[in-house]
Amino acid sequence: MISYSYKSRKKTHTFAVASCVKDLAEPDSLYGMERHYAQHYFNTGHKEEGEEEYLVRSVQPVDEEVFSDSDMEALQFAWERFGHNLKHVVNVTHQYPEWKKHESALDAGQSRVRMDLVDFLEDPAEGFDPCWHLTDEENQLRRKALAGLNAVETLWR
Repeated sequence: MISYSYKSRKKTHTFAVASCVKDLAEPDSLYGMERHYAQHYFNTGHKEEGEEEYLVRSVQPVDEEVFSDSDMEALQFAWERFGHNLKHVVNVTHQYPEWKKHESALDAGQSRVRMDLVDFLEDPAEGFDPCWHLTDEENQLRRKALAGLNAVETLWR
């Protein structure tokens, strides 16, 4: 995961995204199918009036064929749960443990931070929606599965 920033008229807003999202927003670093996709679906050269940085805009309808049923369910959940306002989403994500763990590095300007998916199983501070409730048994099973994935990933590094 990496932090991705956008500037509004008053300040920079930073939020966590998968590294591939940032790559798509910077198509000069892409090749082949990924570059074609980025060029076909995004306009990265648009500046809003008063903005200092370029914005990434969708220029095509969403190609829903590339998403699995569970992808679509997750996207629908996020849209309904967190709203359509990016600033609100940024503010909410900053309350979750996976952000808090890396907040000082991101605030210091580090743009890529390796995140452990296990961190996403932690509940946010009181007063913030944990998105879903896992029983202790479900939580432990997911932690065990993610530990296995982390072990496999370590072999590929």
